[in-house]
Amino acid sequence: MPYKAAFVFLIDQSRSMGAESGIDDENGNPVPKSQAVSDAINSLIEELINRCKKSEGINEYFDIALLGYGQKNNEAYFAWEGALKGNDWCTISELESNILDEIKYSVEIVIKGRIVHEERTKKIWIKPVAHGITPMKAALSKTKELLKDWIKVHNDSSPPIVINITDAMATDIINKQELIDVANDIKSLHTKDGNVILFNCHIAGSKAPPTIFPSSVKDLPDDEHANTLFAISSELPEQYINLIIEIFGKDATTYKYARGMAYNSPITGLIKLLDIGTRVAVTKSTNDYKAEY
Repeated sequence: MPYKAAFVFLIDQSRSMGAESGIDDENGNPVPKSQAVSDAINSLIEELINRCKKSEGINEYFDIALLGYGQKNNEAYFAWEGALKGNDWCTISELESNILDEIKYSVEIVIKGRIVHEERTKKIWIKPVAHGITPMKAALSKTKELLKDWIKVHNDSSPPIVINITDAMATDIINKQELIDVANDIKSLHTKDGNVILFNCHIAGSKAPPTIFPSSVKDLPDDEHANTLFAISSELPEQYINLIIEIFGKDATTYKYARGMAYNSPITGLIKLLDIGTRVAVTKSTNDYKAEY
C-alpha cells in the first residue's frame, strides 16, 4: 500500500449549533455556529485537494472521513451529502469530482487605496445543520472503530489525524471522564509512525479572545466545556511544537508543550491548524506518492 495520511472530521450538528458563533464571514457579518463549522470543513477539504494537485494530476495523499453527530439523537453518522452520501472514506479524487455546490460571493478589498469588489467562488461539500442533541461520545466511539479498520490496512502510513469541531456540550455522558476515556482509546491507536492525533476546535460563541494550541488550561477561559476539550486533546509531539513555533511565531525558549486545541478560532486559524497537521502527516513518501511542502 502507498504511504498515506487519514483525516477524520467530526462535526457537531446539534440544535445548539444554531446559535451565533462569534465568528464573522468574509464580509464581516456574524454567522451561526453551524455555518462556521460547515465553512471551516469546506475550506479544509478544498485546501487538502489543492495540496494534492500536481502537474500530472491528483495524487492520493489523503483519505478523508466526515462524521456528524446531533440530528439523529444518540447516533453518529457519515455526513457526506450528494453523490458521496453513504461513503465512509473518500479519496481526494472523489472529493474533487463530487462537489455538492458552488457559491459565488463578493468581498470588498482595497487596491491602491480604492475599495473594489472581488468575485470569489466557495466550493461546498457539506451544508450547515443544527438539529437534535449532542452525542459526542458516540461520535468519538465511531471514530475509534473507523480508525482501527483503517490502520489495519495502512499500518505503514502516517498516524491519522482527527479534528473535532463543536460547541462542546456533549449530551450522552454523565461526566467528562467518559469523553476522556474514549478519547484516550483513540489516541492510543497507532501506525508504525506514531499515535493518532486528536484536535478539538471549540466554537464557543463567546467574546473571549481566540486561543490556538494552548500550553495549559490556564490559557483558556474558565469554561468547563473548554476545559473538557483541552483534557481530551492530544499532547502534541515535538515536530508539531516546532511547526507551531514557526507558523505562529511562538517563543522557542518558553513554548515547549501544547495541546491540539483551538478555542473561538476564526476559519483562518483552523486552516493554520490544518497546516500543522498536514505538514507532519505527509513527511514520508513511496515511489508512487511524494509530498513536497
